[in-house]
Amino acid sequence: MKPRFSIAALALVAAFSSSTTRAAAADVPADERVQHARTLEAAGRFGDAWEAADLALATEQGSGRVPFEELKQRLAERSGFLSLRVEPSGSEVFVDGVSIGMAPVAALRRVNVGVHEIRVTKAGFDSFVQAVSVAPDGKAIVSVGLVRESVVGMLRVNDEGGQPLHVVIDGVDVGPTPLFREVSPGKHKVSGAGVDRVADEKEVDVPRGKTLDVALTSRPIAATVMLHTKDRKGVVRVDGAVVGEGSYAGTVRLGVHRLEVTLDGHQPWRREVVLQDGETFDEEVVLEEPPHLAVLDDGFVPPKSGWYGGFGLLGSIAPAGTGSEMQIACTDLGAASCSVTRPLGGGLSAHVGYDFDPIGFELRAAGGADYWKATGVFDGNVAAARGLASAAPARTEDFNFVRAGGTASLQVRASWKPGVFLMSAAVGAGASYRYGVMTRRASVDDPALASLYAAPSVQPLKHYLSPALTGDVNIGFKIGSASWITLGVFGIIETAGNNFRSEPGESLTNDLAGGQGVKLPALPSAAYHYASGTQYIVGPEIAFRFGP
Repeated sequence: MKPRFSIAALALVAAFSSSTTRAAAADVPADERVQHARTLEAAGRFGDAWEAADLALATEQGSGRVPFEELKQRLAERSGFLSLRVEPSGSEVFVDGVSIGMAPVAALRRVNVGVHEIRVTKAGFDSFVQAVSVAPDGKAIVSVGLVRESVVGMLRVNDEGGQPLHVVIDGVDVGPTPLFREVSPGKHKVSGAGVDRVADEKEVDVPRGKTLDVALTSRPIAATVMLHTKDRKGVVRVDGAVVGEGSYAGTVRLGVHRLEVTLDGHQPWRREVVLQDGETFDEEVVLEEPPHLAVLDDGFVPPKSGWYGGFGLLGSIAPAGTGSEMQIACTDLGAASCSVTRPLGGGLSAHVGYDFDPIGFELRAAGGADYWKATGVFDGNVAAARGLASAAPARTEDFNFVRAGGTASLQVRASWKPGVFLMSAAVGAGASYRYGVMTRRASVDDPALASLYAAPSVQPLKHYLSPALTGDVNIGFKIGSASWITLGVFGIIETAGNNFRSEPGESLTNDLAGGQGVKLPALPSAAYHYASGTQYIVGPEIAFRFGP
Protein backbone atom coordinates (compact mmCIF):
# COMPACT_ATOMS: atom_id res chain seq x y z
CA MET A 1 0.00 0.00 0.00
CA LYS A 2 1.26 3.41 -0.93
CA PRO A 3 2.32 5.63 2.04
CA ARG A 4 -0.25 8.32 2.90
CA PHE A 5 2.39 11.09 2.51
CA SER A 6 5.95 11.61 3.51
CA ILE A 7 7.11 14.14 6.08
CA ALA A 8 8.94 16.06 3.37
CA ALA A 9 5.81 16.20 1.23
CA LEU A 10 3.72 17.43 4.15
CA ALA A 11 6.23 20.20 4.82
CA LEU A 12 6.27 21.16 1.18
CA VAL A 13 2.48 21.31 0.95
CA ALA A 14 2.12 23.20 4.21
CA ALA A 15 4.69 25.74 3.12
CA PHE A 16 3.09 26.00 -0.24
CA SER A 17 -0.34 26.65 1.25
CA SER A 18 0.98 29.79 2.95
CA SER A 19 3.40 31.38 0.49
CA THR A 20 5.25 29.07 -2.00
CA THR A 21 4.64 29.06 -5.72
CA ARG A 22 2.01 26.96 -7.46
CA ALA A 23 4.67 25.36 -9.69
CA ALA A 24 6.39 23.82 -6.68
CA ALA A 25 3.04 22.42 -5.40
CA ALA A 26 2.58 20.50 -8.61
CA ASP A 27 5.59 18.28 -7.71
CA VAL A 28 3.64 16.75 -4.75
CA PRO A 29 1.44 13.74 -5.77
CA ALA A 30 -2.31 14.54 -5.90
CA ASP A 31 -3.36 11.84 -3.43
CA GLU A 32 -0.92 13.22 -0.85
CA ARG A 33 -2.30 16.74 -1.29
CA VAL A 34 -5.89 15.41 -0.94
CA GLN A 35 -4.91 13.54 2.20
CA HIS A 36 -3.21 16.70 3.60
CA ALA A 37 -6.34 18.81 2.98
CA ARG A 38 -8.55 16.19 4.65
CA THR A 39 -6.17 16.04 7.63
CA LEU A 40 -6.50 19.84 8.04
CA GLU A 41 -10.30 19.44 7.84
CA ALA A 42 -10.25 16.74 10.49
CA ALA A 43 -8.19 19.04 12.72
CA GLY A 44 -10.88 21.72 12.46
CA ARG A 45 -8.72 24.01 10.31
CA PHE A 46 -11.41 24.51 7.67
CA GLY A 47 -9.90 27.66 6.24
CA ASP A 48 -6.47 26.05 5.78
CA ALA A 49 -8.13 22.94 4.26
CA TRP A 50 -10.09 25.11 1.82
CA GLU A 51 -6.92 26.96 0.75
CA ALA A 52 -5.04 23.64 0.29
CA ALA A 53 -7.81 22.34 -1.98
CA ASP A 54 -7.99 25.64 -3.88
CA LEU A 55 -4.23 25.61 -4.40
CA ALA A 56 -4.30 22.07 -5.74
CA LEU A 57 -7.04 22.90 -8.28
CA ALA A 58 -4.66 25.37 -9.89
CA THR A 59 -2.48 22.51 -11.16
CA GLU A 60 -4.81 19.44 -11.36
CA GLN A 61 -6.41 18.37 -14.65
CA GLY A 62 -9.38 16.16 -15.53
CA SER A 63 -10.63 13.66 -12.95
CA GLY A 64 -7.89 14.70 -10.52
CA ARG A 65 -9.82 17.91 -9.77
CA VAL A 66 -12.92 16.06 -8.43
CA PRO A 67 -11.80 15.39 -4.82
CA PHE A 68 -10.55 18.93 -4.42
CA GLU A 69 -13.78 20.44 -5.77
CA GLU A 70 -15.77 18.22 -3.37
CA LEU A 71 -13.57 19.47 -0.49
CA LYS A 72 -14.09 23.13 -1.44
CA GLN A 73 -17.88 22.68 -1.69
CA ARG A 74 -17.98 20.93 1.68
CA LEU A 75 -15.80 23.58 3.35
CA ALA A 76 -17.41 26.63 1.76
CA GLU A 77 -20.07 26.91 4.48
CA ARG A 78 -17.54 26.30 7.25
CA SER A 79 -15.04 28.98 6.24
CA GLY A 80 -14.81 32.48 4.79
CA PHE A 81 -12.33 35.11 3.65
CA LEU A 82 -10.50 37.55 5.91
CA SER A 83 -9.15 40.62 4.10
CA LEU A 84 -6.37 42.50 5.93
CA ARG A 85 -5.12 45.91 4.83
CA VAL A 86 -2.37 47.10 7.22
CA GLU A 87 -0.37 50.33 7.42
CA PRO A 88 2.44 51.12 8.01
CA SER A 89 4.61 48.42 6.49
CA GLY A 90 6.73 46.50 8.94
CA SER A 91 3.85 46.08 11.41
CA GLU A 92 3.48 42.56 12.82
CA VAL A 93 0.04 41.01 12.28
CA PHE A 94 -1.50 38.38 14.59
CA VAL A 95 -4.68 36.38 13.93
CA ASP A 96 -6.04 34.66 17.03
CA GLY A 97 -2.70 35.18 18.76
CA VAL A 98 -0.60 33.63 15.97
CA SER A 99 1.76 35.85 13.94
CA ILE A 100 1.16 35.72 10.19
CA GLY A 101 4.15 37.96 9.40
CA MET A 102 5.00 41.60 8.79
CA ALA A 103 2.87 43.98 6.73
CA PRO A 104 2.26 43.92 3.87
CA VAL A 105 0.57 40.50 4.34
CA ALA A 106 -1.56 38.49 1.91
CA ALA A 107 -4.63 40.46 0.93
CA LEU A 108 -6.98 37.45 1.51
CA ARG A 109 -6.83 34.57 3.99
CA ARG A 110 -9.32 31.73 4.33
CA VAL A 111 -10.29 31.21 7.99
CA ASN A 112 -12.94 29.31 9.93
CA VAL A 113 -16.41 30.79 10.25
CA GLY A 114 -16.84 32.73 13.50
CA VAL A 115 -15.16 35.49 15.51
CA HIS A 116 -11.41 36.10 15.16
CA GLU A 117 -9.10 38.49 17.04
CA ILE A 118 -6.92 40.70 14.87
CA ARG A 119 -3.93 42.35 16.58
CA VAL A 120 -1.33 44.60 14.91
CA THR A 121 1.77 45.96 16.66
CA LYS A 122 4.82 48.06 15.82
CA ALA A 123 7.36 49.82 18.01
CA GLY A 124 6.51 53.51 18.49
CA PHE A 125 2.82 53.03 17.60
CA ASP A 126 -0.30 52.25 19.63
CA SER A 127 -1.36 48.60 19.25
CA PHE A 128 -4.50 47.75 17.28
CA VAL A 129 -6.88 45.03 18.52
CA GLN A 130 -10.26 44.17 16.96
CA ALA A 131 -12.61 41.22 16.94
CA VAL A 132 -14.10 40.45 13.52
CA SER A 133 -16.83 38.00 12.55
CA VAL A 134 -16.46 35.89 9.37
CA ALA A 135 -19.69 34.60 7.74
CA PRO A 136 -19.96 31.28 5.83
CA ASP A 137 -18.31 31.72 2.43
CA GLY A 138 -18.29 35.50 3.17
CA LYS A 139 -15.56 38.12 3.36
CA ALA A 140 -14.71 40.32 6.35
CA ILE A 141 -12.54 43.34 5.62
CA VAL A 142 -10.29 44.86 8.30
CA SER A 143 -8.38 48.09 7.53
CA VAL A 144 -5.68 49.02 10.03
CA GLY A 145 -3.80 52.32 10.23
CA LEU A 146 -1.61 52.38 13.32
CA VAL A 147 -1.42 55.69 15.21
CA ARG A 148 1.88 56.85 16.63
CA GLU A 149 2.15 56.24 20.35
CA SER A 150 1.18 59.30 22.42
CA VAL A 151 3.67 60.69 24.94
CA VAL A 152 1.03 62.48 27.05
CA GLY A 153 -2.29 61.75 28.67
CA MET A 154 -5.45 63.83 29.00
CA LEU A 155 -7.15 64.80 32.24
CA ARG A 156 -10.80 65.91 32.30
CA VAL A 157 -11.91 67.39 35.64
CA ASN A 158 -15.44 68.36 36.70
CA ASP A 159 -17.11 69.26 39.99
CA GLU A 160 -19.91 66.86 40.87
CA GLY A 161 -21.82 69.69 42.52
CA GLY A 162 -21.84 71.67 39.27
CA GLN A 163 -20.25 74.69 40.92
CA PRO A 164 -17.08 76.14 39.39
CA LEU A 165 -13.84 75.39 41.19
CA HIS A 166 -10.24 76.24 40.42
CA VAL A 167 -8.43 72.96 39.72
CA VAL A 168 -5.09 72.43 41.46
CA ILE A 169 -2.82 69.78 39.89
CA ASP A 170 0.32 68.89 41.83
CA GLY A 171 0.04 72.15 43.80
CA VAL A 172 -0.43 74.43 40.75
CA ASP A 173 -3.69 76.28 39.94
CA VAL A 174 -4.38 75.39 36.29
CA GLY A 175 -7.82 76.98 35.78
CA PRO A 176 -11.52 76.55 36.48
CA THR A 177 -13.77 73.55 35.95
CA PRO A 178 -14.72 72.07 33.59
CA LEU A 179 -11.07 71.43 32.70
CA PHE A 180 -9.62 69.41 29.80
CA ARG A 181 -5.82 69.43 29.86
CA GLU A 182 -2.74 67.53 28.69
CA VAL A 183 -0.57 66.09 31.47
CA SER A 184 2.39 63.77 31.62
CA PRO A 185 1.42 60.11 32.06
CA GLY A 186 1.62 58.77 35.60
CA LYS A 187 0.47 59.74 39.06
CA HIS A 188 -0.85 63.23 39.84
CA LYS A 189 -2.57 64.91 42.79
CA VAL A 190 -5.77 66.75 41.92
CA SER A 191 -7.84 69.02 44.17
CA GLY A 192 -10.12 72.05 43.84
CA ALA A 193 -10.74 75.35 45.57
CA GLY A 194 -13.43 78.03 45.26
CA VAL A 195 -14.54 81.15 47.06
CA ASP A 196 -16.57 79.22 49.62
CA ARG A 197 -16.04 75.59 48.59
CA VAL A 198 -13.16 73.11 48.52
CA ALA A 199 -12.60 69.66 47.02
CA ASP A 200 -10.23 67.34 48.85
CA GLU A 201 -7.14 66.04 47.10
CA LYS A 202 -7.25 62.87 44.99
CA GLU A 203 -4.33 60.87 43.63
CA VAL A 204 -4.93 59.71 40.05
CA ASP A 205 -2.90 57.69 37.55
CA VAL A 206 -3.19 59.08 34.00
CA PRO A 207 -2.55 56.47 31.27
CA ARG A 208 -0.41 57.35 28.27
CA GLY A 209 -2.47 58.38 25.25
CA LYS A 210 -5.79 58.06 27.14
CA THR A 211 -8.25 60.43 28.78
CA LEU A 212 -8.95 60.06 32.49
CA ASP A 213 -12.15 61.59 33.90
CA VAL A 214 -11.90 62.93 37.46
CA ALA A 215 -14.97 64.07 39.39
CA LEU A 216 -14.22 66.36 42.34
CA THR A 217 -16.68 66.40 45.21
CA SER A 218 -16.71 69.88 46.72
CA ARG A 219 -18.00 70.89 50.13
CA PRO A 220 -18.72 74.28 51.71
CA ILE A 221 -15.86 75.86 53.60
CA ALA A 222 -16.34 78.26 56.50
CA ALA A 223 -15.07 79.31 59.89
CA THR A 224 -16.98 80.25 63.02
CA VAL A 225 -16.90 83.42 65.13
CA MET A 226 -18.39 83.42 68.65
CA LEU A 227 -18.30 86.64 70.74
CA HIS A 228 -20.16 87.70 73.85
CA THR A 229 -19.80 90.24 76.63
CA LYS A 230 -20.23 89.34 80.26
CA ASP A 231 -23.35 91.48 80.73
CA ARG A 232 -24.59 90.91 77.15
CA LYS A 233 -24.25 94.61 76.33
CA GLY A 234 -22.44 96.26 73.48
CA VAL A 235 -22.70 96.44 69.70
CA VAL A 236 -20.90 93.60 67.90
CA ARG A 237 -19.48 94.26 64.44
CA VAL A 238 -17.78 91.87 62.01
CA ASP A 239 -15.90 93.55 59.17
CA GLY A 240 -17.70 96.82 59.94
CA ALA A 241 -21.23 95.37 59.79
CA VAL A 242 -23.42 95.22 62.93
CA VAL A 243 -24.20 91.54 63.63
CA GLY A 244 -25.50 91.48 67.20
CA GLU A 245 -26.08 93.11 70.57
CA GLY A 246 -23.97 91.69 73.41
CA SER A 247 -23.26 88.41 71.60
CA TYR A 248 -22.82 86.83 68.18
CA ALA A 249 -22.28 83.33 66.85
CA GLY A 250 -22.11 82.65 63.12
CA THR A 251 -20.11 81.37 60.16
CA VAL A 252 -17.80 83.59 58.12
CA ARG A 253 -15.64 83.14 55.04
CA LEU A 254 -12.02 82.14 55.40
CA GLY A 255 -9.28 84.73 55.73
CA VAL A 256 -8.87 88.00 57.63
CA HIS A 257 -11.72 89.49 59.68
CA ARG A 258 -12.04 92.63 61.80
CA LEU A 259 -14.01 92.10 65.00
CA GLU A 260 -15.26 94.99 67.14
CA VAL A 261 -17.44 95.45 70.22
CA THR A 262 -18.40 98.98 71.36
CA LEU A 263 -20.42 100.37 74.25
CA ASP A 264 -20.97 103.99 75.22
CA GLY A 265 -18.72 105.04 78.09
CA HIS A 266 -16.27 102.17 77.49
CA GLN A 267 -13.15 101.70 75.46
CA PRO A 268 -13.87 99.80 72.24
CA TRP A 269 -12.60 96.23 71.92
CA ARG A 270 -11.04 95.44 68.53
CA ARG A 271 -9.32 92.36 67.18
CA GLU A 272 -8.12 91.22 63.73
CA VAL A 273 -8.11 87.45 63.20
CA VAL A 274 -7.13 85.09 60.37
CA LEU A 275 -9.40 82.04 60.19
CA GLN A 276 -8.76 78.75 58.37
CA ASP A 277 -11.22 76.12 57.17
CA GLY A 278 -13.24 74.76 60.10
CA GLU A 279 -11.54 77.03 62.65
CA THR A 280 -13.57 78.66 65.49
CA PHE A 281 -12.75 81.93 67.25
CA ASP A 282 -14.54 82.04 70.63
CA GLU A 283 -13.93 84.81 73.16
CA GLU A 284 -15.63 86.55 76.05
CA VAL A 285 -15.09 90.29 75.60
CA VAL A 286 -14.35 92.52 78.57
CA LEU A 287 -15.12 96.19 77.88
CA GLU A 288 -13.14 98.55 80.08
CA GLU A 289 -13.99 102.08 81.12
CA PRO A 290 -11.45 104.68 79.96
CA PRO A 291 -9.38 106.36 82.71
CA HIS A 292 -10.62 109.80 81.66
CA LEU A 293 -13.91 110.28 79.91
CA ALA A 294 -14.24 113.16 77.50
CA VAL A 295 -17.38 114.46 75.90
CA LEU A 296 -16.99 114.33 72.15
CA ASP A 297 -19.02 116.35 69.72
CA ASP A 298 -20.45 113.84 67.24
CA GLY A 299 -21.00 116.67 64.80
CA PHE A 300 -17.30 117.62 64.65
CA VAL A 301 -16.06 117.95 61.04
CA PRO A 302 -12.37 118.50 60.24
CA PRO A 303 -11.80 121.87 58.59
CA LYS A 304 -11.45 121.94 54.80
CA SER A 305 -10.04 125.46 54.51
CA GLY A 306 -6.89 127.11 55.80
CA TRP A 307 -3.21 127.40 55.09
CA TYR A 308 -1.49 124.61 53.18
CA GLY A 309 1.90 123.93 51.62
CA GLY A 310 4.11 121.19 50.30
CA PHE A 311 7.02 120.08 48.14
CA GLY A 312 7.55 117.63 45.31
CA LEU A 313 9.85 115.90 42.82
CA LEU A 314 9.63 116.71 39.11
CA GLY A 315 10.53 115.02 35.84
CA SER A 316 10.56 117.08 32.65
CA ILE A 317 10.66 116.90 28.87
CA ALA A 318 10.44 119.55 26.17
CA PRO A 319 8.23 117.68 23.65
CA ALA A 320 8.54 120.37 20.96
CA GLY A 321 12.32 120.64 21.30
CA THR A 322 14.23 123.87 21.90
CA GLY A 323 13.94 125.65 18.54
CA SER A 324 17.71 125.67 17.91
CA GLU A 325 19.29 125.74 14.44
CA MET A 326 20.22 122.11 14.92
CA GLN A 327 16.49 121.34 15.10
CA ILE A 328 14.83 123.78 12.68
CA ALA A 329 17.53 125.46 10.51
CA CYS A 330 20.38 123.04 9.96
CA THR A 331 21.36 124.50 6.57
CA ASP A 332 21.78 127.97 8.07
CA LEU A 333 24.86 126.62 9.83
CA GLY A 334 26.41 125.35 6.60
CA ALA A 335 25.85 121.76 7.74
CA ALA A 336 24.77 118.96 5.43
CA SER A 337 22.65 117.26 8.16
CA CYS A 338 21.80 117.66 11.85
CA SER A 339 20.28 115.54 14.60
CA VAL A 340 19.12 116.62 18.05
CA THR A 341 17.54 114.90 21.07
CA ARG A 342 14.59 116.09 23.15
CA PRO A 343 15.61 117.82 26.43
CA LEU A 344 15.10 115.59 29.48
CA GLY A 345 15.52 116.61 33.10
CA GLY A 346 14.06 116.95 36.56
CA GLY A 347 13.96 119.08 39.66
CA LEU A 348 12.14 120.11 42.82
CA SER A 349 8.97 122.11 43.52
CA ALA A 350 7.49 123.88 46.54
CA HIS A 351 4.23 125.71 47.16
CA VAL A 352 2.41 127.57 49.93
CA GLY A 353 -1.11 129.00 49.87
CA TYR A 354 -4.48 129.45 51.49
CA ASP A 355 -7.45 127.20 50.61
CA PHE A 356 -10.91 128.80 50.85
CA ASP A 357 -12.50 125.47 49.79
CA PRO A 358 -12.85 124.87 46.94
CA ILE A 359 -10.76 127.77 45.57
CA GLY A 360 -7.31 128.66 46.87
CA PHE A 361 -4.39 130.91 46.00
CA GLU A 362 -0.77 129.85 46.20
CA LEU A 363 2.77 130.85 45.42
CA ARG A 364 4.57 128.09 43.56
CA ALA A 365 8.27 127.73 42.77
CA ALA A 366 10.00 125.03 40.73
CA GLY A 367 13.67 124.60 39.90
CA GLY A 368 15.69 122.07 37.98
CA ALA A 369 17.83 121.31 34.96
CA ASP A 370 17.55 119.52 31.63
CA TYR A 371 20.04 118.14 29.11
CA TRP A 372 20.14 117.40 25.38
CA LYS A 373 22.64 116.58 22.64
CA ALA A 374 23.05 117.50 18.97
CA THR A 375 25.28 116.50 16.05
CA GLY A 376 26.06 118.44 12.87
CA VAL A 377 27.74 116.93 9.79
CA PHE A 378 29.65 119.37 7.51
CA ASP A 379 30.71 118.01 4.10
CA GLY A 380 33.12 120.84 3.25
CA ASN A 381 31.13 121.89 0.16
CA VAL A 382 30.96 125.69 0.57
CA ALA A 383 29.20 126.18 -2.75
CA ALA A 384 26.41 123.77 -1.83
CA ALA A 385 26.07 125.60 1.50
CA ARG A 386 25.25 128.85 -0.32
CA GLY A 387 28.79 130.16 0.20
CA LEU A 388 28.82 129.77 3.99
CA ALA A 389 32.43 129.54 5.12
CA SER A 390 31.39 127.43 8.08
CA ALA A 391 30.72 124.50 5.70
CA ALA A 392 34.46 123.77 5.52
CA PRO A 393 36.52 121.92 6.44
CA ALA A 394 34.63 118.59 6.30
CA ARG A 395 33.95 117.60 9.89
CA THR A 396 31.47 116.33 12.45
CA GLU A 397 30.55 118.56 15.39
CA ASP A 398 29.05 117.11 18.59
CA PHE A 399 27.25 119.36 21.08
CA ASN A 400 26.11 118.94 24.69
CA PHE A 401 23.65 121.44 26.20
CA VAL A 402 22.73 121.91 29.87
CA ARG A 403 20.02 124.35 30.98
CA ALA A 404 19.21 125.11 34.63
CA GLY A 405 17.05 127.56 36.49
CA GLY A 406 13.59 127.97 37.93
CA THR A 407 10.09 129.39 37.67
CA ALA A 408 7.99 131.25 40.24
CA SER A 409 4.28 131.92 39.76
CA LEU A 410 1.09 132.89 41.54
CA GLN A 411 -1.56 130.21 40.91
CA VAL A 412 -5.27 129.79 41.44
CA ARG A 413 -6.14 126.26 42.56
CA ALA A 414 -9.49 124.45 42.58
CA SER A 415 -9.72 121.44 44.91
CA TRP A 416 -12.24 118.67 45.56
CA LYS A 417 -11.89 116.42 48.62
CA PRO A 418 -14.25 113.42 48.52
CA GLY A 419 -13.35 111.51 51.66
CA VAL A 420 -9.74 110.36 51.64
CA PHE A 421 -9.14 111.57 48.08
CA LEU A 422 -7.96 114.96 46.82
CA MET A 423 -8.35 116.15 43.24
CA SER A 424 -7.10 119.55 42.20
CA ALA A 425 -6.04 121.68 39.24
CA ALA A 426 -4.24 125.02 39.09
CA VAL A 427 -3.19 127.71 36.59
CA GLY A 428 -1.06 130.78 37.11
CA ALA A 429 1.40 133.33 35.77
CA GLY A 430 4.90 134.25 36.79
CA ALA A 431 8.46 134.40 35.50
CA SER A 432 11.27 132.00 34.56
CA TYR A 433 14.98 132.56 34.79
CA ARG A 434 17.33 130.03 33.20
CA TYR A 435 20.98 129.85 32.27
CA GLY A 436 22.81 127.39 30.05
CA VAL A 437 26.14 126.16 28.84
CA MET A 438 27.21 124.43 25.62
CA THR A 439 30.25 122.26 24.84
CA ARG A 440 31.28 121.72 21.23
CA ARG A 441 33.78 119.17 19.89
CA ALA A 442 34.85 118.88 16.25
CA SER A 443 36.17 115.79 14.51
CA VAL A 444 37.85 116.79 11.20
CA ASP A 445 37.68 114.21 8.39
CA ASP A 446 41.24 114.92 7.13
CA PRO A 447 43.60 112.74 9.24
CA ALA A 448 46.40 115.27 8.75
CA LEU A 449 44.37 117.99 10.44
CA ALA A 450 42.38 115.87 12.91
CA SER A 451 44.67 116.45 15.88
CA LEU A 452 44.53 120.20 15.41
CA TYR A 453 40.82 120.35 16.21
CA ALA A 454 40.55 117.78 19.01
CA ALA A 455 40.15 120.15 21.95
CA PRO A 456 36.53 120.87 23.01
CA SER A 457 35.19 124.41 23.09
CA VAL A 458 33.18 125.41 26.17
CA GLN A 459 31.03 128.47 25.53
CA PRO A 460 30.34 131.07 28.24
CA LEU A 461 27.18 130.85 30.35
CA LYS A 462 24.11 132.33 28.68
CA HIS A 463 20.80 133.17 30.34
CA TYR A 464 17.29 134.44 29.73
CA LEU A 465 14.48 135.91 31.81
CA SER A 466 10.97 135.24 30.55
CA PRO A 467 7.32 135.59 31.57
CA ALA A 468 5.80 132.19 32.22
CA LEU A 469 2.43 130.44 32.36
CA THR A 470 2.19 127.48 34.74
CA GLY A 471 -0.39 124.83 35.48
CA ASP A 472 -0.86 121.39 36.98
CA VAL A 473 -3.49 118.71 37.63
CA ASN A 474 -3.16 116.00 40.28
CA ILE A 475 -4.93 113.43 42.39
CA GLY A 476 -4.02 112.71 45.98
CA PHE A 477 -4.64 110.24 48.80
CA LYS A 478 -4.90 111.16 52.46
CA ILE A 479 -2.08 109.70 54.57
CA GLY A 480 -2.74 111.60 57.80
CA SER A 481 -5.24 113.87 59.48
CA ALA A 482 -3.91 116.85 57.48
CA SER A 483 -1.43 115.40 54.99
CA TRP A 484 -1.71 114.05 51.44
CA ILE A 485 0.46 112.42 48.83
CA THR A 486 -0.34 113.52 45.27
CA LEU A 487 0.57 112.42 41.78
CA GLY A 488 0.04 114.67 38.79
CA VAL A 489 1.32 116.46 35.69
CA PHE A 490 2.71 120.01 35.53
CA GLY A 491 3.42 122.32 32.58
CA ILE A 492 5.36 125.57 31.95
CA ILE A 493 5.19 127.82 28.88
CA GLU A 494 7.97 130.41 28.53
CA THR A 495 10.20 131.95 25.85
CA ALA A 496 13.97 131.74 25.45
CA GLY A 497 13.99 134.76 23.13
CA ASN A 498 16.70 135.06 20.48
CA ASN A 499 19.86 135.70 22.52
CA PHE A 500 20.23 132.40 24.34
CA ARG A 501 23.13 131.43 22.07
CA SER A 502 26.88 131.36 21.46
CA GLU A 503 28.40 134.20 19.44
CA PRO A 504 29.75 133.60 15.91
CA GLY A 505 33.52 133.58 15.55
CA GLU A 506 36.53 131.33 15.35
CA SER A 507 37.05 128.44 17.72
CA LEU A 508 38.37 124.91 18.05
CA THR A 509 41.81 125.59 16.64
CA ASN A 510 45.39 125.63 17.88
CA ASP A 511 47.44 128.70 17.08
CA LEU A 512 50.52 126.81 15.89
CA ALA A 513 51.03 123.55 14.06
CA GLY A 514 53.44 121.10 15.65
CA GLY A 515 55.34 123.84 17.43
CA GLN A 516 56.78 125.02 14.11
CA GLY A 517 55.34 128.52 14.35
CA VAL A 518 53.04 127.95 11.35
CA LYS A 519 49.77 129.83 11.76
CA LEU A 520 46.71 127.68 10.89
CA PRO A 521 43.47 128.89 9.37
CA ALA A 522 40.85 129.15 12.09
CA LEU A 523 37.81 126.82 12.09
CA PRO A 524 34.80 129.06 11.36
CA SER A 525 31.91 128.96 13.80
CA ALA A 526 28.33 130.11 13.29
CA ALA A 527 26.11 131.37 16.08
CA TYR A 528 24.57 128.36 17.84
CA HIS A 529 21.30 128.88 19.73
CA TYR A 530 21.02 126.81 22.88
CA ALA A 531 17.26 127.42 22.59
CA SER A 532 15.04 130.02 20.98
CA GLY A 533 11.42 131.03 20.85
CA THR A 534 8.58 129.52 22.90
CA GLN A 535 9.54 126.67 25.21
CA TYR A 536 7.06 124.01 26.38
CA ILE A 537 8.15 122.03 29.44
CA VAL A 538 5.94 119.27 30.89
CA GLY A 539 6.42 116.33 33.18
CA PRO A 540 5.18 114.20 36.08
CA GLU A 541 5.18 115.39 39.68
CA ILE A 542 4.92 113.48 42.95
CA ALA A 543 4.37 115.73 45.93
CA PHE A 544 3.41 115.93 49.60
CA ARG A 545 0.78 118.43 50.75
CA PHE A 546 0.27 119.50 54.32
CA GLY A 547 -2.91 121.24 55.37
CA PRO A 548 -6.64 120.95 54.80
